[in-house]
Amino acid sequence: MRAQAPVFAESALGTACPGCREFTSSKCDENSRVAIPPSEHRLPEPLLTDILGELDGWEREGETITKTYTFKGFKGAMAFANKVAEAANAANHHPDIHVEAYKTVRIVLTTHITKGISQADIDLAKAIDQIGGS
Repeated sequence: MRAQAPVFAESALGTACPGCREFTSSKCDENSRVAIPPSEHRLPEPLLTDILGELDGWEREGETITKTYTFKGFKGAMAFANKVAEAANAANHHPDIHVEAYKTVRIVLTTHITKGISQADIDLAKAIDQIGGS
């Protein structure tokens, strides 16, 4: 069986610059096109709706999914945020981590390169839920 050619980030939005992983209206002179890993392709809407229904406590907000965890205090919130950071680094997929009101941690997941929700977001959401929290 013949290997598939990598999918490059080109669309009506422009070309993805691998240096900044953002779409630009023209190709960046310093960088060439970047292949988007299959796990970072935007999920189709019907599939996304089904998958989100299986995630406990995660809510869709536009092109992101979010969840807020509450802890007894600041120390627990920070320990959780650090564990999330470790999981994100291991997955090479980095969420926004917001520590708010000293004991809550709000996680926001999206795939920046495709400006939508991908399987990488779903996988990281599941990993974060395994870490724990209330």
